[in-house]
Amino acid sequence: MGFPGRVYGWFGDEKVAQSTKINGFPLGIRMELPDGREFVQAKAGTAATLGAGTLVQAPNWAGTAAADTAASQGNLTCASAVVGATSLTITAGGTTAFVKDEFADGYVVVASSAGTGIGHIYKIKLNNSAAAGATCLFKLYENDSVKVAIEGGTTKVGVRTNEYHRVIVMTADTVYTGPPAGVPPVAVSAGFYCWLQRKGVAPLKSGATVLIAGEPVVASTATVAGVGHIMAGSAQVDIKSKVPIGYAMATALSAGFATVFLTLP
Repeated sequence: MGFPGRVYGWFGDEKVAQSTKINGFPLGIRMELPDGREFVQAKAGTAATLGAGTLVQAPNWAGTAAADTAASQGNLTCASAVVGATSLTITAGGTTAFVKDEFADGYVVVASSAGTGIGHIYKIKLNNSAAAGATCLFKLYENDSVKVAIEGGTTKVGVRTNEYHRVIVMTADTVYTGPPAGVPPVAVSAGFYCWLQRKGVAPLKSGATVLIAGEPVVASTATVAGVGHIMAGSAQVDIKSKVPIGYAMATALSAGFATVFLTLP
């Protein structure tokens, strides 16, 4: 047995932000407050501070700064692994190095169209560093050992960081470059660990349009890290303006902070 999938906190516990993992919990663990509000532990990206009450998203790629297509699409070479193995040796793509523990709490997806063990996903505990094109050791969580042998050289894999690793402010455009991650209840320094709210009553930065009580709200296509109302008619042409992330709890002034009931899963 490992960590539970959910822990229970008291009012104010969600406002912790620090340079190390909070209570040693893994990324993505859920915390529920007595009033039902839910949060997940996340790590802010290294580029900028996250503002309180702003919408943040997963980064647009699952690894280090450069976009390594081989890693994200599942085209990395993996050495042979027997049933029961708790480590995998994976060759970094030709353009991007692997940073030590960058993929901790992330995933290995056996994603190729040929070979053995395909269609499985494994939880990463830690990983070594490796230069571009070099081999890298990935340690799996002990209970999540290899279930179907992996055929070295033939079976290809992909690696992804945890979905709450290096979260960034939600972009102001008409397409998602990463799924919504949640809302920080306090300002979070770059690279710090924090709690992001996923469910329940929360203040959220609003865009230039007035939010109406009871109406669904979506990620704004015009205001960075903000929310707006669902667009109607011919203007409704993008994903962001169609997928609700919650509901307005009161009519809110534009360009302020609205009270929203979040419904992120």
